[in-house]
Amino acid sequence: MTMHHFPEQVVLRNFLANLSEELRHLASAALEIEDRVGDVIAEGLAGGERLSSSLQGLDHLVQTANELSVFIGALSQSADESTTIPVSGHIRAIGLRSL
Repeated sequence: MTMHHFPEQVVLRNFLANLSEELRHLASAALEIEDRVGDVIAEGLAGGERLSSSLQGLDHLVQTANELSVFIGALSQSADESTTIPVSGHIRAIGLRSL
């Protein structure tokens, strides 16, 4: 079992920039799925009608993640480089270690 060492504090500007980038990656992945689901519907494959409503949900997910990415990216640019936030106690709640 590997022990993860988390920083006690991180620079707010960097944290927001990283969060923005992570949201951008999520939006990109969701867009790929949305495109594939759209292809299935366009080809008229079985289940396409049920997938159509899922496509609307995926579209909303893509739009929301993109907009949040832009907003948080702008926030990161306005944060000063000396402001830090505590993270070590909170980061352990994230189960996905790649984050």
